[in-house]
Amino acid sequence: MLQQTQVSRVIPKWYSFLSLYPNWASLASAPPADLIRQWVGLGYNNRVIRARKTAQIVHEQYHGRLPSAPELLEALPGIGKYTSAAIQCFAFNKSVPVVDVNVNRVLTRFYGITTTQKPTHIRELANQALPKKDTYEWNQALMDIGASICKAKTINCTICPLTQSCSTSSAGTTPAISLSNASQGKYLGSNRYYRGRILNLLKLHMQNRKLGIDQLSTALQQNTSDNNMEQIKKALQGLQRDELVDLHPNYKEPTHVSLPKHL
Repeated sequence: MLQQTQVSRVIPKWYSFLSLYPNWASLASAPPADLIRQWVGLGYNNRVIRARKTAQIVHEQYHGRLPSAPELLEALPGIGKYTSAAIQCFAFNKSVPVVDVNVNRVLTRFYGITTTQKPTHIRELANQALPKKDTYEWNQALMDIGASICKAKTINCTICPLTQSCSTSSAGTTPAISLSNASQGKYLGSNRYYRGRILNLLKLHMQNRKLGIDQLSTALQQNTSDNNMEQIKKALQGLQRDELVDLHPNYKEPTHVSLPKHL
């Protein structure tokens, strides 16, 4: 849930979701349509579909116990290096660095790495900085510094515990060095926008079961001037890969789109 979603939006969803699906077995057997309805407001419906697939694997192959080995975690749907590291540290208390966007920003500024000089081995730097003990607290502290002190657009060096050693400490002013991904891209007209709009339109036309691509394009045109058929097709193909839509008659040249039977 925390992948690309703010904590404040996740917290209420987390508690309601756990009350409905308290274990791997209940999540594994949940109808995808029910999961998507519970996921409303968190974005990227494919994440909950992947979580369901992961739950099925954990329930069936690992007897309901999530593995801790990184290679096994990263083989599960929707779990990459960051999520794997977070699980290893916070669930299994392993000494591994957890580098999210906040930690990445803090370390980039701490070591004085510019956007043009930024190395690909930021994870190695994070690993070198890792203390021999209290790794859980260390990773949480770096995340908190990035979220509350060393923000993307504003900083407060006067209260930062890293100020004395930080390469870009500027006594409370915004530093010249910042992350290239500090500002979030536009939502209107983005792939995420089209995916959400397409699913919403299909739900409105459930009685027809199928919606023509031309009809879909016309409906989207009413909501954004950034209507691009290539973007629509790209979004549709991604939705089909995530098993959230069916394309007819085929994947490359669809004329109609519908929700799968399980939705």
